[in-house]
Amino acid sequence: ALFGFALPAFAQPVAAVRPALIVLAYHDVRDDVGSHGDRDPDAISTDHLISHFDWLKANGYHVVSLEQVVQASHGGAPLPKDAVLLTFDDGLKSFYTRVYPLLRAYGYPAVQALVGSWMDMPDGKRMPYNGSDCDRSCFLTWDQVAEMHTSGLVEFASHSWAMHQGHNANPQGNLLPTAASLSYDDAKHRYETVDEYRARIRNDLERSASEIAQHIGVRPRALAWPYGEYTRIGRDVAAEVGMTVTFSLSDDNPGLEPGRTVPRLLVSDNVTANRLGWLIRHQARIDPARVV
Repeated sequence: ALFGFALPAFAQPVAAVRPALIVLAYHDVRDDVGSHGDRDPDAISTDHLISHFDWLKANGYHVVSLEQVVQASHGGAPLPKDAVLLTFDDGLKSFYTRVYPLLRAYGYPAVQALVGSWMDMPDGKRMPYNGSDCDRSCFLTWDQVAEMHTSGLVEFASHSWAMHQGHNANPQGNLLPTAASLSYDDAKHRYETVDEYRARIRNDLERSASEIAQHIGVRPRALAWPYGEYTRIGRDVAAEVGMTVTFSLSDDNPGLEPGRTVPRLLVSDNVTANRLGWLIRHQARIDPARVV
């Protein structure tokens, strides 16, 4: 009996903890998304998005607004059971042509995160975007943004003004997310200082917030970090310019604590409704591990 022992409680299989809030992150919505791989891995077909909305409704999930999330996080009315927040990134035209009509039909609120520099692209300029070659017409117009804001169904967030790209992050020339790493100056052979980094983040987010306010009369209170990557300094700066709600991309349990970056479940690979349901129900799963 000297060496006999029972497995401790923490080594037993642990049931998944249902998160208080499920946040889904979508991007482009097209009618021609490939069924066996696509040039844009984050795109979803219109039919699949409709099936997602139907699945949520049929299975008792409640799509909530960002306002409800904010109120609940500050001690207001609690969120309903199985609450879901819909978010869409990059300010793509398809949000107006395909998603917005569905939001109206289902009565679902959503958050759309805008990249200012993409919306301000001058005529004749082009840029690569997830396997495509885009010009200004790929993105929402400010008139469309104003119309959707007036509807009350869509809350607009920042996705930065010009940080949705990589930058030179070390002497080896590696590209890292612009918002989440210090830049390296090849000419001066030095990294930017923390103060320079803080000022760069502030200037970008302030420009984004001011531009959105110019067109809809309201400064954004939410920020979706480009690529889901961020730093604590960046999050503090975002709060200082009024973006007190920030979103990343991961499958951790979101929670509702004020000031905490909220993880999101990235919807990619044109998943079916059944697959999305599995991902939603297993994103907070805790797998047991026995180690020595």
